[in-house]
Amino acid sequence: MKKFTGILTCAFIVLVTVGCSWQMPEKISVKTDAEYNFALGNFEKNLDSELNQNAMLGNIGNDNNNIKIYDYFPGKTGKDVQHFLVEAKIIDINLSEHPNLGPAIQTALALVPDGANLSLSDIPGLSTLQLHEKIGLDFNPSSIISELSRALGGDMLGKIKFNEINMYVYCEAASGLQSKARLNLFYGDKSNPIVARRYSSGEKANQIIGETILDCYSDPTIPASTSSKSYSYIGNSPRPDYELDNNVITADLSKSPSTVKLSIANLINSQLSTNAEIQSTDQLCMEYNVSGISGAISKADAQNGIKISLYALIDLPLSFDIVDDLKMDLNKMSEITGNDTSVDTSNVDTSGTNEFSKYLDIIESLTVRYAAYKLPVHSNGINIGIDMAGKGHFVYQSLSLVKEDSDEKSEIIMDAATIQKIKEISTVSPNIQIWLRKDSKFSIPREKAVKVNLELSLKTNGTVQIQ
Repeated sequence: MKKFTGILTCAFIVLVTVGCSWQMPEKISVKTDAEYNFALGNFEKNLDSELNQNAMLGNIGNDNNNIKIYDYFPGKTGKDVQHFLVEAKIIDINLSEHPNLGPAIQTALALVPDGANLSLSDIPGLSTLQLHEKIGLDFNPSSIISELSRALGGDMLGKIKFNEINMYVYCEAASGLQSKARLNLFYGDKSNPIVARRYSSGEKANQIIGETILDCYSDPTIPASTSSKSYSYIGNSPRPDYELDNNVITADLSKSPSTVKLSIANLINSQLSTNAEIQSTDQLCMEYNVSGISGAISKADAQNGIKISLYALIDLPLSFDIVDDLKMDLNKMSEITGNDTSVDTSNVDTSGTNEFSKYLDIIESLTVRYAAYKLPVHSNGINIGIDMAGKGHFVYQSLSLVKEDSDEKSEIIMDAATIQKIKEISTVSPNIQIWLRKDSKFSIPREKAVKVNLELSLKTNGTVQIQ
């Protein structure tokens, strides 16, 4: 936990005429009309641990070897947006090891001359083979919003939505192999992905909450879906090579060919409202149907096994549209409690003879000077709000980041209501908010930290008894 790096300090000097017969009177009052400056220090904390992939994505893939999560930095560009990459292995099958097809494939291979191709239509049973399964991706996007709310000190459910989430589907197979396929994405029960979540009311009542992301079928007997991405067939379109660079994938998937690339943001966002029909125990699931395997592959490839693998990769950028005003509490964000930030000025003895609280009674104006060096959000519409009395009365102003080696500071002049509250409670207890306005955008940057420096300037006008 970080605390203020500075405390309220002040020095008030009484100048008197020095004489050999001078004696200290019983009471001294001074007329003060001056400006005093105090360094409040920094609200500061590194939030990497609160906003890393484990915290944000929870236990995704922990119990599933077919699910992997990566820190993703596509092309090493765009530090203002943190990406995560969810990789799901959908199918990984070697037809040469299939209990029924394996012997038939070996028999057909024995008849193919070296250097020639094996026609898959010559393999009995292959053209009628159907691969079908529903699998869970172990992913519920609402958990991301919950973690953001916890780490950034603001309730975000129903106030933000992802502005982009792309899914890439890759098929890895022998060159020349092709097949029909349909892939459906839907929400299902965490423990049993076979049970699909359905709309409970409205025009979509009883329909599955999901959409088709790939469809090679035109057979009208196969149930229609809410949307489709139509192809004649799928073939070899392997995942790009992505070596880890300090445990980060830096290859840009958007610049590599894939079987399917499409946005799934609408499906994800449809369930991020306060009245969403999916439950916290639900997960994103995928149903696949693969059949009609055909084509011709080289004998050499076939001898290594006739394999088909399907992978779905979800590029998950922490970049959002704001659909309702969003306020974040820097005190909670930096784990500073009210007792830590509050300075009880009635007990502050300055210069050994004076109580600072006496000067609060004659405050004429109060100005907060601030510099924001780091914020865990990036946006072109950030406002800062400061409440110096800790009573929920904030004064707001637009905010921009400055460099740490800069002397640049902005100012917020506290209003009369704030000054009156400080006089009433004899306490300076600053709270800071970040206010993101409706219809703006924000993202979580790769560097996740908060550092805001505060200074206090007060002008007095009145008489104070100092002895």
